[in-house]
Amino acid sequence: TEKALDGLFFKVSEEEKDIRGDAKARVNATLQKVFGELDKK
Repeated sequence: TEKALDGLFFKVSEEEKDIRGDAKARVNATLQKVFGELDKK
């Protein structure tokens, strides 16, 4: 179970890196709103 959770958190972190680094990865309005605001800072 612990290895499964480690794998899950790894995948989530990889997706977050993509979303933060590439505006094209922000595929829905919620992601665009949240990370768009962060880009302004």
